[in-house]
Amino acid sequence: MFKNAYLILVVFSLFFNNDTVGFFGLDNNQNHNKTVNQNKFIPTINLTHNLEEINDSISLDSVAEYAFSDSFILSDIPIEYHDYLFVELVDVDGITISNRVIIKGYNKLRGRVYINDVNVPCDQNGFFSYEFMLKDFGKQVIYVTFTTLENQFITIQKKLNYLYDPLFSLKDINLKRSVTYFYNLDLFYKINEKKLDDEITRAELAYFLMNLHDDKDNAPSSYHHVVNDINRDDWYYDAVNFVLYNRFMGEFLDGNFYPDRVVTKLEFLVTLVRFATILDRGHHGKLSFQDFPKHHWASKFISASLNFGLIKPSSYLNPDSKITLLDMIDTTRRLDELKEDFSVINNNDVGFNDTLDDFFQFLKPIISFLEQSNNVNGFELDILSHQSNQVVYEDMVVLQGRVFPSLPFFIGSFLVTPNVMGEFSHELELDSGKNAIQISRDDLSNTFYLHFLNGYGDLSGHWLEDLAAKLTYLKFLDETEDFDPKMTISRYDFVVRSYPFFYPLIKLHMSSDSGNPAQVSLANQEIFHETVSLSNQDDLGVTQSVVISDIEYDAVDMDYLIFLIENDVFSLFEENQFLPDRYMTRIEAIAAIVKFLSLLDDHYQESNFNELFPFWDVSMSHWGRPFLEVAYKNRLISKNNNFYPDKPLTKDQLIALLSKTTYAKEQLALTFSDD
Repeated sequence: MFKNAYLILVVFSLFFNNDTVGFFGLDNNQNHNKTVNQNKFIPTINLTHNLEEINDSISLDSVAEYAFSDSFILSDIPIEYHDYLFVELVDVDGITISNRVIIKGYNKLRGRVYINDVNVPCDQNGFFSYEFMLKDFGKQVIYVTFTTLENQFITIQKKLNYLYDPLFSLKDINLKRSVTYFYNLDLFYKINEKKLDDEITRAELAYFLMNLHDDKDNAPSSYHHVVNDINRDDWYYDAVNFVLYNRFMGEFLDGNFYPDRVVTKLEFLVTLVRFATILDRGHHGKLSFQDFPKHHWASKFISASLNFGLIKPSSYLNPDSKITLLDMIDTTRRLDELKEDFSVINNNDVGFNDTLDDFFQFLKPIISFLEQSNNVNGFELDILSHQSNQVVYEDMVVLQGRVFPSLPFFIGSFLVTPNVMGEFSHELELDSGKNAIQISRDDLSNTFYLHFLNGYGDLSGHWLEDLAAKLTYLKFLDETEDFDPKMTISRYDFVVRSYPFFYPLIKLHMSSDSGNPAQVSLANQEIFHETVSLSNQDDLGVTQSVVISDIEYDAVDMDYLIFLIENDVFSLFEENQFLPDRYMTRIEAIAAIVKFLSLLDDHYQESNFNELFPFWDVSMSHWGRPFLEVAYKNRLISKNNNFYPDKPLTKDQLIALLSKTTYAKEQLALTFSDD
């Protein structure tokens, strides 16, 4: 009793639920998790970790036992799993300003999906969608872990940079991107408290240049420039010393730095030219600004700024205008140093803390689940191509299905290796009749049955095809090339074709009446292998008083026919005629079968008929109504609106009715159900 032959084997006993047969009792000491193709391509991640610092509750050996790859974490789905595993961050190309990210994908291996340490629910097809909340700004790694049919885990790391959004509006998309990047770099003092239209001070400019410079320590600790208004406790103390030491900026003649003074455009450009060492790009006397003298001491600095692209050609320079944060970002984004820092934001190869500390914390529930799965001593096998006890008409069949975990097992003596999905296919040659196919792994086994039978040529696709083949195998029917299902059944045909179904019941009944203890159950009756003839007319207890005028005595087993007549299963017509060629109607066949079964079972017609009678075309006054009610109550016939009582009985209908009689049902069950 298999649902598409779904197998579950149990150590102490077998459970059948019309669906499954499962395997329990695997040897846990055997490591089945390493049956992986060693030639596969595995995109790996190089991580640094201190094995001594791995959390005590999860061992490195446990992780290694269940890991698909020795590196534990992969950058992408392995090639052999591309059709079965998938994950993506929706609308995120490595960078996001939203505090939530949709992670979606699928695990078609019937396994679990974890995002970090959260078990994410999947639908029946393995698809999932999960809203991941981001808590901290900056670069971070999200670990997406799949469990496989081999009871392993595959972890894919997804990197993204969660950027702080300063919430501003700019038409220039490139400038907007630069501003966003700038706010997410640790270059400006308390940048998140600064608005774009805020003016910047000399201290803030010094702090920015110190952090932007490639060599931030290029101010010896022993160098402390004495400035009247700078103290060691000031947050800008190191920055001022840095710009003074490198001569990017200077103090005023009175010995003060004036850290809180707002930076002018002229001072800003001169400072940047010094910082970028581009003064050689400037020329004296070639400026066209109406508000700035050509021979100003800083004209070469302004010329260098213009030539380098820090400012654009214009009629006015506005040298005394105050520099805002937006001005500073717009100007300095052209510096190579800032371009390099911006590029780091987009670079998923740098800026991440690639250690195993967090990852091993996330692995705790995953390893726990895999260990529990491994301790469940069993595996499940689902045969999709055939049902157990199915009748087939070819001696070669291909068994196809899925197994979980996806590990090798045996069909008979043949080792079958499933793919990563647990899918398998195995060609099998059958013997004629019932084939017991043993499916096993380790010390577990169960049996799957297929019946290779000879069918009738004209029953291919017919609703009676399999049943007729089974009845022929049990010798209830003759082996012929064709069945002729729509042949009209005569009274003579009924007697001949009912004989293999009825005679064993008569013998059993007579043996029971005589008190023979050997005959107590139909299960003890041998299957008919040839037609039985009575050599002694006393076998059925018939008398010599019945004379049939229109049947030759060697044409049929007369004792059997006389038994049916004497017991009112059949009756004779005028002049003792049986009318063997007269066709039987459907209601006559039902009446004959019910009468016969009632002879052998005193309780067959006992209980009142309480169900709603379904057949509209058989009235209460119809002579056959009582027989039809008994037949319906005993499931000889199925529910329908019409019975068509007067239609001639066909051969397929007769055999279907006879197959539901007591002896036939028991023989079918004994042979074509699981042992």
